[in-house]
Amino acid sequence: MKGYKIMNRYLAFIYIGFIIMLVSGCGGEDNPNVIDADTLISQGWIEYSAGNYQNAIYRHQSALEIDSEKSEAYNGIAWAETKLGKIDASIDNFKKAVLKSQNNADAHAGLAGSYFTAGNYEQAIASGKSVLSINPNYESPHDPIKANNIRLLLAESYYNMGDYDSAKAQIEMIGIYGKTIDASSPDFALNLLLAIEDLAKRI
Repeated sequence: MKGYKIMNRYLAFIYIGFIIMLVSGCGGEDNPNVIDADTLISQGWIEYSAGNYQNAIYRHQSALEIDSEKSEAYNGIAWAETKLGKIDASIDNFKKAVLKSQNNADAHAGLAGSYFTAGNYEQAIASGKSVLSINPNYESPHDPIKANNIRLLLAESYYNMGDYDSAKAQIEMIGIYGKTIDASSPDFALNLLLAIEDLAKRI
């Protein structure tokens, strides 16, 4: 009987030790089941690229629950919201992304597009200029948007505000229209519009 009791105590000790190891391992830094914010952001962009915009939002929101300072998480939410037609919400989240990182050119680009869609051309111009100031050769990592697309957005915004000279300047910066736009022509505004429509098909 004595040997039996000793064995029971020994087995109990091993069992308790095993439970302690499991419990202490649940919050350990090396636990492979723990996902960090950057991993969730990466997963969010994968969902975005697959067209799963609501899932993309969920992933980026989960990243913010871990680290609320992640500019790229707000940026990811906002881009997904633009795809879902939630323009006002996207503006709010793009602004948060920019607030967390003033040099997030991609967030400025998204903000420019959302402002333009909302008809706020003045703010679209300010955001578009920010993109090109941060990175004159901007290229979106997730959508077919490049620096010339931003310049065209600026041209359209200026045109819609009636600032035809500034619209012409942006078209000339794009440099691929191939025609001279005469500012003194009575058809100046019409020629600008034709140039914008032509470039929209080509870039």
